[in-house]
Amino acid sequence: LTSDTFAGRLGLIVSATTVACALIVTQLVIQNGLAVVFPAWIRIAPVATAGGGVEIMGQSVVVMYGSILLLIVAALVPAASAAILFVALGGTVGPAALFAALMFIECYVATELLGRVLDRTDLQEVTVAE
Repeated sequence: LTSDTFAGRLGLIVSATTVACALIVTQLVIQNGLAVVFPAWIRIAPVATAGGGVEIMGQSVVVMYGSILLLIVAALVPAASAAILFVALGGTVGPAALFAALMFIECYVATELLGRVLDRTDLQEVTVAE
């Protein structure tokens, strides 16, 4: 892992950007998945206009910690695979690409499963905050 050359720095930048994009997409899928599976737990309107109290704040904290935990669990297998590739071959671009590819595959599978859940959901029963 050397960053004293231009190529080394460029490799680190490409790797960091690739990993960041994969994590952002995964977090987006997790947030939307939580909204699909638990629609009453996700607040869209600001608390100042929709009302709320301590229980709403606690509910939001639970949702935040749940999404962080899901992100960590989703990143375990891709991170382990990328670490094995890093140890075996070295470099940063290859492991970052493997990490991102595995995360995108997980996102695709999760999106397909969430689509099936959304297909079975009766949207007339979901209350929408004004």
